[in-house]
Amino acid sequence: MLIASLVLGRLGVASAQNADSFYYSNEAALTAGAMVAVAGDEGSAWYNPAGLGSLHRTRLNANGSVFGVRVRPVTRGLTSTLRGVSSSLDYGGTDFVATPTTASASFSLLPNLTLSGGVFHTSHDVRAAVGNDTVPGGEGRSLSQRIDTFAQQRKMHMGGAYGFDVGHGLRVGSGMFLVYSARDTSIDYLVGIDEGGKKEVVALSSSTGSAAWGLQSTYGVQWDVTKKLHVGAVFRFPELRFLVKGKITGAQVGAGSAGILYELTEAKGKSGRIRWVDPTRVFFGIAYEPTDKIRLALDADVSLALEEDTWGSRHDAMVRVRGGVIFKPLEVLHFGFGAFADPASERALPDALGSIRADYYGGTGGIIFRTRLGSNAGSNAPVINFCAAVRYAVGVGEARTTVVGDQPAENASQPIVVHDIMPYIGSSVAF
Repeated sequence: MLIASLVLGRLGVASAQNADSFYYSNEAALTAGAMVAVAGDEGSAWYNPAGLGSLHRTRLNANGSVFGVRVRPVTRGLTSTLRGVSSSLDYGGTDFVATPTTASASFSLLPNLTLSGGVFHTSHDVRAAVGNDTVPGGEGRSLSQRIDTFAQQRKMHMGGAYGFDVGHGLRVGSGMFLVYSARDTSIDYLVGIDEGGKKEVVALSSSTGSAAWGLQSTYGVQWDVTKKLHVGAVFRFPELRFLVKGKITGAQVGAGSAGILYELTEAKGKSGRIRWVDPTRVFFGIAYEPTDKIRLALDADVSLALEEDTWGSRHDAMVRVRGGVIFKPLEVLHFGFGAFADPASERALPDALGSIRADYYGGTGGIIFRTRLGSNAGSNAPVINFCAAVRYAVGVGEARTTVVGDQPAENASQPIVVHDIMPYIGSSVAF
């Protein structure tokens, strides 16, 4: 049977996303997420909980986008070679990602203590591909193949944080989050060869589903060096995973000179082994306000090496940077720009078909509209903020290609350039 050398494991599919693809407050969306040293932001629970200590009004925050576009074509991603005939399929292309909504709320309990809670979607990626090809060969041979794949990966942080104003410009805070991670993949692959009327065909199908639960904590500090200069630091512990569940099913059906082949496999697994599965990250930030109309911010973080993350990848130590500027020409109108470098920390390119490892570089830009409610709106009147922004990134790296057929399956790689366009729509209310 021609299918003997086809291996479902080699035809798995993988998604790719680096550390910081989404933003959790309006100002973060403008400045590429450079928020470690910025106090009083509605996203402080995530960026630096110490910043909550300067919030003295109730804040409600919700943001997200209708969709994002990720362009990731892998040319000749899958090649099948049977009886001297080769057929290649491109893998991937353009994926539309519905970026999840983040919701949070902050409440000032005491003059110097603020609590916050919310849900932060910290990862969401989708890959889908369909390909068909028929290649004629010599001596009346022809080879046909079709592939249809889908992969989705997501992560959510759910929890709360507090910020405490110590006085003298010093603030401290911490947060604790329950982490939910999930990954689902499916693949249907059909290949057949016709040798002058003598036909052999095989269909492979596989699906996997995995979910994991863990805990992650964050500790932060901010200091107003002067009225214009602010610094901050955050220590984010790795995720402590305490439960993972998974299921895999596979089917192989074939027909040819050797008769009918049918195989069905199914396996389930569950593990309660506690382990670290996310790189430790240490953040440093500085913010400078030359006037009350302009703020500049710059952040850098170091992620430490990790031997195995939630999905089995190994990570090297890595440095990432981001920075931005916000202009406030009017009380009702703010706008800003940002730039970032988000290199991949994965030590090796995964073996799964279509896997991508890329270093991302890009920028952000957007505008915030602010409205005070009430006909005689004073400084204590409720304020509604609305933000529209966009994030663009270009990724330069490598993509996995796979060869199956008469010989044992082989994996190789090729250079790739990918593009991410992520719009942002956000709103917040301060009471």
